[in-house]
Amino acid sequence: MPSEAPIERLGTLAESLGFKETPELEWLRRQITRAESLDEVTVPYGEYHRLGQEVVGQADKDAYGAAQLGLTVALARVWWEWGDSNRFIEVAGDASAQATGIRSKEAARLLEEALAQAEEDRAEVQRLVRACSGVVDQEDLDELASKPLGQAMAAIYPLLYAAGQDADEFLRRHGFEVAVPGDDEA
Repeated sequence: MPSEAPIERLGTLAESLGFKETPELEWLRRQITRAESLDEVTVPYGEYHRLGQEVVGQADKDAYGAAQLGLTVALARVWWEWGDSNRFIEVAGDASAQATGIRSKEAARLLEEALAQAEEDRAEVQRLVRACSGVVDQEDLDELASKPLGQAMAAIYPLLYAAGQDADEFLRRHGFEVAVPGDDEA
């Protein structure tokens, strides 16, 4: 499984660009990540964006472009944390274009790494969906298709068990790495 390092570093990147998440923004981000449907995300995400623009508006004239990029990076991160890799890729792509526009080479590099990771995750999730097609309900697979790989792998276990499959054996048979308890203790 690919490392999550590039995407995990986006929070630090947003801050280094001058976008500091206020306690209210942090609270909204937590509310978004707990939401169970896109309908529950729309209003707090819009509020996060609006309040984030207020934070950006407080930046010095010379730092405004970087702070705006920081907000876009933070918005991309929100989508990743909620579990929508497709929206993450869209917003992170916008951030990458912004980084190039303001000549922030380090931000552009990190965003490209995060996008590459997200694309790799998306391809692996699509492979998972194809492997489970005909075994797991298509509606469940459609919902799974936009999740980041870690969330998709966690979500597939109960679906496979409900379909009468031994999830670990099924995943191994289809070429997926299955974590063995205690493997991370070294």
